[in-house]
Amino acid sequence: MVELSGKKYLFSYLEYAGDDLEKDFAGIGDDATTRDKWWPITDSCQKRLDGAPKGEQWKPIEMLMSIP
Repeated sequence: MVELSGKKYLFSYLEYAGDDLEKDFAGIGDDATTRDKWWPITDSCQKRLDGAPKGEQWKPIEMLMSIP
């Protein structure tokens, strides 16, 4: 959870199980459905948060719980 402008937001996360994150992420854009359909729908939902490290899109936040 993170507080932004006095409002609290809960976020999900990605758990990566591969061994070459940069390569695997680079390949996501090769998928036509992701590139041409999913990204246009979801791009406006992704906002860079204040406090994200310089040059990064994502901001690390505290994990509250883990559900196996």
